[in-house]
Amino acid sequence: MAKFLNPWIDVSTLTTGAWVTHDVTAYVPSNATGIMLICNNPSGSTENFYLRMNGSTDSHYSNQTNGCSMMRCIGLDANKKFQTYQIYNTYKLYLVGYFTSDATFFTNEYEYALSGSTGNWHTLDLSAILPVGTVAVIGWHYPYNGAQYAGYRKNGSSDNRYKYIGPYFTGVIVGVDVNRRIEYITNDDVTPHFEVVGYLTQGTFNTNASDVSLSSTGSYIDVNVSGTIPANHSGCVVEVITTDNAGYNYALRMNGIGTDLYDVSYQRHTWCFVGTDVNGIFEGKISDVKVDFFVVGYFYNPPFVKPPFVSFYPLPLG
Repeated sequence: MAKFLNPWIDVSTLTTGAWVTHDVTAYVPSNATGIMLICNNPSGSTENFYLRMNGSTDSHYSNQTNGCSMMRCIGLDANKKFQTYQIYNTYKLYLVGYFTSDATFFTNEYEYALSGSTGNWHTLDLSAILPVGTVAVIGWHYPYNGAQYAGYRKNGSSDNRYKYIGPYFTGVIVGVDVNRRIEYITNDDVTPHFEVVGYLTQGTFNTNASDVSLSSTGSYIDVNVSGTIPANHSGCVVEVITTDNAGYNYALRMNGIGTDLYDVSYQRHTWCFVGTDVNGIFEGKISDVKVDFFVVGYFYNPPFVKPPFVSFYPLPLG
């Protein structure tokens, strides 16, 4: 299941220039396989930030602009640990949720070069690493060299969100078809890569996304997805774009959470996760109506099953 936390938990470190192992045993159950993080850079400088499962040898870093937050998922080892590396001690890391049996994470990521003609959608077959029954892939868009435009979608979709993704390591969660394929588009056929860190085998990911964009600015607005979210689901994957490729402030949060990370969308195109309350509502805030939200999928959370009543009193004889 995917479970969202209220309130968020600060798991930041002040250590810089070295790998730090974070232990989240106190915050997640023993069967947790991975976590959802909001990575926030409040400093006045660009941060080079690394994130990996404990025991991994991956060393790709994210060039994250100041005043910017990004959402990323990463796996936990058997002892519920992951690792980070940062260059500034002001970097903030918030634990906002976790996965259990619905998600599997790789110790080391799988890297796919995004080749092919620019400006056109191409199919990426992930069946070599994703098992039958996978509903979505969890990964990062890694630009390697400069600013780029890019888009990802479920294979067979007619969605066409191809926007400035920036020179940043951007989190991506996208549905796969029954043959475990997705589609991508870029303006660079040499340097961009898709780094696969895990996958989901539960949840619902539609072929085409639902537009839930806001029409007013400057305050949190309820986004009601009760009419589309399936039963026994706990939250949404929201694709965020800016229609003119400029940077504007936006925020997403579970309804009722007081935390306010209202940051500039420097990457201008990213994939976020947000929990919903029992009424299927989350909250969004934007600084300009050129920021758009699209729900591409829903996280699974099974219903609580009450165990059967067992009497411990002896039955009467005879």
